[in-house]
Amino acid sequence: NLFPSVAPPVFSQHGGQVANGFNLGITGTGTIYYTTDGSDPRDSLTSGTSLSITRSMTVQARAWSGVAWSALTSADFLVGTTPGIGDLVISEINYHPSDPTPAEFSAGFTDDDDFEFIEIRNTSAGPINLTDVSLVVSGSQSFSFGSLPTPADAVLSPGGHLVITFNNAGFSARYPGVPSFGDYSVRLSNNSDQVDLRLGDETVLFSVTYIDNSGWPESADGGGYSLVLNPNAPSGIDPSSWRLSEFAGGNPGANDT
Repeated sequence: NLFPSVAPPVFSQHGGQVANGFNLGITGTGTIYYTTDGSDPRDSLTSGTSLSITRSMTVQARAWSGVAWSALTSADFLVGTTPGIGDLVISEINYHPSDPTPAEFSAGFTDDDDFEFIEIRNTSAGPINLTDVSLVVSGSQSFSFGSLPTPADAVLSPGGHLVITFNNAGFSARYPGVPSFGDYSVRLSNNSDQVDLRLGDETVLFSVTYIDNSGWPESADGGGYSLVLNPNAPSGIDPSSWRLSEFAGGNPGANDT
């Protein structure tokens, strides 16, 4: 007798990818209350049987019979398109950061790998749904963007940047206030490595194979600078497509100008 007798609301589509402005229908008995900020609908003043979804969100709803609340109905909705080739790029790589400072070493960050980061950028004209995108390092999946904390995190706005790290704690110590969205599992080689953005298991959206010499910017190899993709570079394969960051440490999470 612990489960409420009031039936929970039913969504016309139970989550997933939707177009901007999608009209979500909500049916149920009594008065339906819903939220889009993660809070419990029992504390909400918003009621109704439809909702226009214009951004990625989690919709939660309960029905109130006048006497009792129903169980919770909850679903994640993603506003954004699946990326095609050319829609996403790896825009900055810090594969061999400078050594820890004495303060960083004292804080427990004893390896330069603790400060690695990879930045991606949406180069398309619309929001991109990252749910099925993964980062592949040395041929092995190292990070799935479908694991990002919330539906809003999994959608990258036009021109937007997103940073992932090898050690989020170390990155946050060196770059305080710069958001990162998770740690990849395969650290980057300090000599040469292949890094891909892939859709599902096969489609390569963007690929770079950097080297610490042979025409590649050498001060990215432990000299304190990151690799930055030149604007409108046709691909990440050619070393001429990359330059050093303007300042030591790079510029994660923003345009490096």
